[in-house]
Amino acid sequence: KSEFARLSEVSDLNKRGCGLKDRFERQGNVGDIQQAVETLQKAADLTSDGDPNKHTILNNLANALNLRFEALDNANDITRAIEIFQGLIEHFPDGHPDKPRTLSNLSMAFMTRFRRFGDVDDLKWGVKMSRRAVELTPNNNPSALAERLNNLAAQLGDHFRHFGDIENLDDAIGAQRRSIGLLPDGSTHIPFF
Repeated sequence: KSEFARLSEVSDLNKRGCGLKDRFERQGNVGDIQQAVETLQKAADLTSDGDPNKHTILNNLANALNLRFEALDNANDITRAIEIFQGLIEHFPDGHPDKPRTLSNLSMAFMTRFRRFGDVDDLKWGVKMSRRAVELTPNNNPSALAERLNNLAAQLGDHFRHFGDIENLDDAIGAQRRSIGLLPDGSTHIPFF
């Protein structure tokens, strides 16, 4: 198989896997998320480590694993998603444009696992990764920053509810206010935690 054919196949698999993942999110058919994970795993397996698109494919795979965990409650899926996100973060320098998004995805995976199993280390790591995602998100991307601040506020709210530390509640309110302040005038999408 030629290099062009391999790259074309990988691109097609990634698109198909993302399409199946998106359809699962809209329609809830578990078969779609099963196929999405299988398809994205095949795309990842066919992609060399030096390929500049590998991180995108792995990010898509980890997100699909996270969704499959939420649907089927297989702990291996969320553990694998977290491992993939962690591996991606290790390879991104702080200035890499995909690092904040990947940190945010990792924080959400930790929070998903915390909410299911109650391990406070997952809660702590989720908040830590979320704070880092906010720190690294440029101010010139207000929609991404607002979303990450909203996620941080929700995670700090969980932290407060679990530990009762009023400082976390104050930080959650501050993050939420900052998130709302980034929304355009007249926005009907008001985030909440």
